[in-house]
Amino acid sequence: MNVLDKLLLALEGWKVVEERRDFMVVRRGSKVQLRQLSRGLFTVHSTYDANKLYTRSYWDYFTPVPTLFKHPRVLMIGLGGGTIAIQMAKLYSDITIDIAEPNPDVIEMSRKYFMNGINANIVMEDGNSFLDRTANTYDIIILDAFVNLSIPEQFLSTSFIDVASKKLSSNGILMINFVESSVSFDAFAQLLKNRFRVFSINPITLLNKIIVCSKVLDKDAIVGGLRSGAKWDNGNAFLLIAYENMKQH
Repeated sequence: MNVLDKLLLALEGWKVVEERRDFMVVRRGSKVQLRQLSRGLFTVHSTYDANKLYTRSYWDYFTPVPTLFKHPRVLMIGLGGGTIAIQMAKLYSDITIDIAEPNPDVIEMSRKYFMNGINANIVMEDGNSFLDRTANTYDIIILDAFVNLSIPEQFLSTSFIDVASKKLSSNGILMINFVESSVSFDAFAQLLKNRFRVFSINPITLLNKIIVCSKVLDKDAIVGGLRSGAKWDNGNAFLLIAYENMKQH
């Protein structure tokens, strides 16, 4: 990272805590972020505030779904700093979380600065190969994997969708943080519809979409389960509203 990049961070009040190749951890007060510098731009891969559970960004929208399952089993493909895993582990005492992440620097920085004390099984492996070989089944599979600003091609394929469907429980849900790159949202949604009921949520103020792919549950079943199963207050009611307004494709 050059002097100008460091100056830009400093002007925003961020302090660089550690750098490893193209990744860095920055801190501002109680908030810590994992960032990647690529093409002159900072990409935030994870953010967490020790004083707040919710980030008011896309990570939050994954957190209500374990409510739909008894003893939820979750696979995350892509770790970042582990924001989603931290949130879910704090919300659900009976949750099991596996995480597939191929980058050793990301894993080490996440463990050091974000996931201290969080009970999750992190496997250093590409998510596609892990999903293909594992004998485990999951209630929720979360795809949040990016190279720079693009989802790797293997996760946009029919083969990945088929394997994900097979490794989900009978009423399981595949959730995807989607940003258009080589494949448009409409084209990807058509592929997903071969295996799933497909819904989408537009997080507040963001350009990405959260895709919710259900093997059997319709929108009424999902929203009804969230309403009755989760604890709602002024701090997280925006999430329930988002699910009530999610669009079916």
